[in-house]
Amino acid sequence: MAAVAIYIVAESRAAGKPMALARVEDRQAVLNAAEAAIAEAEARAEAADGLLAQLQRGEVEQLRRSLQLVIPELRLRASSLAAVM
Repeated sequence: MAAVAIYIVAESRAAGKPMALARVEDRQAVLNAAEAAIAEAEARAEAADGLLAQLQRGEVEQLRRSLQLVIPELRLRASSLAAVM
């Protein structure tokens, strides 16, 4: 399994480049961050219109598939949510 971590990054406008402040490897934190990233991408796609909305929905699915490849728990949680609905 791939090592997956979250980086906490500060972006300074003055310096013009991001600076990594911390690395978090906790699996639950990584899972929560992945779910949040998907939810935010879905919200952007919902807010868009026309062609842009279609493109963004495609990007949401690509993001979901990519994250599920490196975070198996995300795949398991998605299938258990689908079974409940």
